[in-house]
Amino acid sequence: MCNCQDYPDKYWEKITLSDLKIDNAQANFSWTWGNGFKYNVETVKQNGQWKISYLEGFDVDEFLPAP
Repeated sequence: MCNCQDYPDKYWEKITLSDLKIDNAQANFSWTWGNGFKYNVETVKQNGQWKISYLEGFDVDEFLPAP
């Protein structure tokens, strides 16, 4: 799940990565395509390829506060 369901036209031209930190075979960064949000991502390098190990998802507490 994520904080969005839709995506902008030509989103591939709008995606921006920021706050990139690489430490040996681990890296983390944020990505956005604008509109005031960003997602945190963590990756690991396995067999010479970077793979996503964590992708920030839907925050139940933020979007569905307790009654």
